[in-house]
Amino acid sequence: MFRMCAFAVAMIVAIAALAAAPGARGLDHGTATPGAGLDDEVSLTGTGVAFMRIQNTGAEDDVLLESTSDIANVVEVHEMTDVDGVMQMRPLTDGLTIPAGGEAILESGGYHMMLIGLKEDLTNGKTYDLTLHFAKAGEVTVPVTVRPRAALTADAVPTVPVTAGDITIADPWSRPAPATGLDNMSTPAATPHS
Repeated sequence: MFRMCAFAVAMIVAIAALAAAPGARGLDHGTATPGAGLDDEVSLTGTGVAFMRIQNTGAEDDVLLESTSDIANVVEVHEMTDVDGVMQMRPLTDGLTIPAGGEAILESGGYHMMLIGLKEDLTNGKTYDLTLHFAKAGEVTVPVTVRPRAALTADAVPTVPVTAGDITIADPWSRPAPATGLDNMSTPAATPHS
């Protein structure tokens, strides 16, 4: 029994030492693009997810190219897909097409915005800004509300949709998530490489 306890303690110490090593990355999201646009010193740890509905009333497709927020070091557009019975997540490197006269729904189990390297906890009721960059509509900033589930509670006030050109963004929200890890709260945002 003593040997098992000693082994367990030794494993915990070893894991903690590896996590504290310079340059260690504590991503709890397996398919994020490690170090995307970041200096090597930045430790990415806490992750969050944002969801919304994006409608395109125009006659031409638009593309959500990228997104940024002061609340995270990196924001990526991701897709969840079922590959041979296994759910896989990957960043959309070419962006997300919003079809002409159609919409893209960012929701659990499908497309979503991945917030990597959270600088603050996403606590229930908090609001933060997320800036979306579209090929045609340009830059659109939306307020994102943190709440535990997709459905609004009976006493919740729905957000007003944000419109830019032919694009309308409705009901942007995030689940609560902690900003965990080494120096995550004190690390300044990295300057993207050109």
